[in-house]
Amino acid sequence: NISILRGEKVKLSLKSEKKLQEKISSIIQNMYTNAIENKEFKDVKNIFENEKVDLSKIENMYESFKSTIVSSGLKSFKLKDIDIKKYEILDDGSINTTVKTKYDYKAVRVMLDKEYTKENSGSDINNFTFVYENNNFKLTSMSSMQAYFSVY
Repeated sequence: NISILRGEKVKLSLKSEKKLQEKISSIIQNMYTNAIENKEFKDVKNIFENEKVDLSKIENMYESFKSTIVSSGLKSFKLKDIDIKKYEILDDGSINTTVKTKYDYKAVRVMLDKEYTKENSGSDINNFTFVYENNNFKLTSMSSMQAYFSVY
């Protein structure tokens, strides 16, 4: 459980940190998988739904992300590692996190009638904000994620 006492530096238990890390990993992998599969927001919004989220903002972000992923030719994305670099529990109980991810990817694009394929590794730094409700971390906002993958 997370309890917030104003003015006090609050830390998550190791169990809660692990649960948060697993939640972020799941969100990232699902976002890429769903975008690669060109799924509509209505089919994936359960990843984001909770009372404190403006789904219209997340829908716009997801649709833009998906469009870029599809046009970039990303064919596969596999999250290899996630490291929570820092987190902060705010007075309202929300949790801001900064995470570094490492991943493998495959991208394929056709340019001037020639197909280019690249399998590579990469890393990214992202920010996520959660609320903790009903013994679960629920996403309320996130920064944009890596959407361009080179084929060179």
